[in-house]
Amino acid sequence: MILNVLESRNKTVDGCRLLAVILLLALVSSVGRAQSSAASEAHIRASILYNLTKFIDWPEWKLGDAQKPFVVGVVGDNSIADELNDQVRGKQVQGRPIVVQNVTTVPQAEQCHLLFVENSGRRRFKEMAPKLPAAAVLTVSENPLGDIGIVIALPLIANRIQIQVDLKAAQNSGLTISSKLLHLALVAHGE
Repeated sequence: MILNVLESRNKTVDGCRLLAVILLLALVSSVGRAQSSAASEAHIRASILYNLTKFIDWPEWKLGDAQKPFVVGVVGDNSIADELNDQVRGKQVQGRPIVVQNVTTVPQAEQCHLLFVENSGRRRFKEMAPKLPAAAVLTVSENPLGDIGIVIALPLIANRIQIQVDLKAAQNSGLTISSKLLHLALVAHGE
């Protein structure tokens, strides 16, 4: 009996590991193909941003009514917003249509589910950052972790986009990050 339980538990663990490997390969292969085909950095980041949404759980109150769109905001240059619009056209996150918008104010940022901060938007983001944890916004930057309020960083290191996660910032924002993503990422525990 005990042996059957242990075998069953091992099969469940193996199944979870297999699922994690499949998801990892899907994410990494899409990034690898884009990098090997000399696709733009904006294209690669946009792809990663969309895929990140599959590994994050937002509080129910943030998602609200299923008819409301999933809002992705961009602070800074429009190139990533344009690329995101192209890539997410017709796609959904948790059953909600995706809307991409440029963000210039704190109220706009608070309405976002995911907020991407480009280099040119860092100064503006510093004004927004203190308000965003209470609004359960997943903040993502193209710079290495270090900016206050950034949950996930996607810096370009050695010609590869690295995924860095600040668990304390995620917790402060009420976000749950899948262990599958954490296995892929460089994880920090905030200050």
